[in-house]
Amino acid sequence: MKHLIVVTGLLLLAACANTTERDWQTRIGLDSLDDVKRELGGPESCVRLDDGGTACSWLATKNRERIDKLILTFSPNGKLATSSHVQF
Repeated sequence: MKHLIVVTGLLLLAACANTTERDWQTRIGLDSLDDVKRELGGPESCVRLDDGGTACSWLATKNRERIDKLILTFSPNGKLATSSHVQF
């Protein structure tokens, strides 16, 4: 059981670290929110947009100096519309 917890933690850490390395631009119009959730896990937060779409954020990296977030928006038909990285 202990090994399962360690492996799960490492997989989650790898998923967070890799969000910035993916080329999301090539996936616009193709991936759905469910596709992205299967790949990255659940987002930190999602908000409904005025046009009926959705914007969601995932933590990409966090350290003492900065926080990087991946922001993906999905059109009203549920497909990936935009991607951006935000640093705080």
